[in-house]
Amino acid sequence: VHETDQICIYFWDVLSAFTQRELKLLLRFIAGRSRLPVQIKLQRMLTDGNPDNYLPQAHTCFFSIELPAYSCVDALRNKLLYAIYNCRAIDTDGDPDNMDDDD
Repeated sequence: VHETDQICIYFWDVLSAFTQRELKLLLRFIAGRSRLPVQIKLQRMLTDGNPDNYLPQAHTCFFSIELPAYSCVDALRNKLLYAIYNCRAIDTDGDPDNMDDDD
């Protein structure tokens, strides 16, 4: 994905409005950890049909996230928030349900 691609622009727009907690959850979703340093790779997800019907997909071993070509920034925001709050199977920091700490 190039920095001028629409999905990249949407992604940074969404991230700029995230809280610190949401940024931490995003890192955990993408990398399985809530702390830097992590170099994240943004990739385009190929889809069949309406891209707004797909959730983002993370590859924690590669610190990458695949995003479909969502129709608008709100679609990306909604799908990404759903993913970071509900898809926390991998966690190398410890307890995936304990996000109340400030580490």
